[in-house]
Amino acid sequence: MNIDEEGKRKLKKAISLMDKVYELEGEEKAAEFSNADIEFHKVIFEIAGNSKMLMVSDSLHDRQIRLYISTHSANTELMDVCSRQHRRIMDAIVIGDEIGAEKYAKEHISYIKKMISSF
Repeated sequence: MNIDEEGKRKLKKAISLMDKVYELEGEEKAAEFSNADIEFHKVIFEIAGNSKMLMVSDSLHDRQIRLYISTHSANTELMDVCSRQHRRIMDAIVIGDEIGAEKYAKEHISYIKKMISSF
């Protein structure tokens, strides 16, 4: 995946939004983390040119936030793990490491599947 400077800027901004969440508490923290998470994935889909996933992401946005708040308001471990995983994915993409980006994305998907199955 080739990424231009604008794509790099958008990825870094999405990670920055995720970092700012740690200043918040409770449901507000969960809601803003969910927003930042959605934004990160939207940027990835945009960079990859995956318009179908962009549409799916947009259609699930409100439901994802409600689910996240109801199940993870106090789960800072999930936020921490996802933030670290997103940062690794971003770093690999920015330096052009497609193999690393794919590896980290698969690890992230596996982690999320595990978390979802524990609901």
